[in-house]
Amino acid sequence: SSEERPCTRADRLRLCRAGSGRAGKAMLKQLVQDQLRAVLSDYIYFDDATYKTPGWGNVLLENVRVRETAFERFGLPIAVKSGRVGRLEVSLPIGNFNNKPVQLVLHELYVVAGPIRNFDRDRAISNMRKAKADAILSAQAAEIAERLGGEGGVKIP
Repeated sequence: SSEERPCTRADRLRLCRAGSGRAGKAMLKQLVQDQLRAVLSDYIYFDDATYKTPGWGNVLLENVRVRETAFERFGLPIAVKSGRVGRLEVSLPIGNFNNKPVQLVLHELYVVAGPIRNFDRDRAISNMRKAKADAILSAQAAEIAERLGGEGGVKIP
């Protein structure tokens, strides 16, 4: 059947085997859509009707609503009352993800925001400190992982 469903790990493995054929492109398109949904859904309402793929490696989302909780992740005392993105363009470096960045370009971003009524300043500061400590730990872990070789050996600078 040609029902659309989320892309699974097995699908991704089949994609690698399928190459650039029609089935491979369809699976890649679904995989990209799933990943964009996972990354962007904290900030916008991701609706399949707004999702377009105008060219290989390009994604276009038009007239998408900004979530009321879009700023929560940053610990800001601001709540989104309403908002929309006129156009969000995503450029994917197909075949070169390791060396080139994914580019997101926002056009016509409109946000109406206001203060959070019950903002807990002490809690926000505590959350920011925790986030900073987590970022430092992640950076240290990445540095240690980089020094370790593929089979547990240590790289000597």
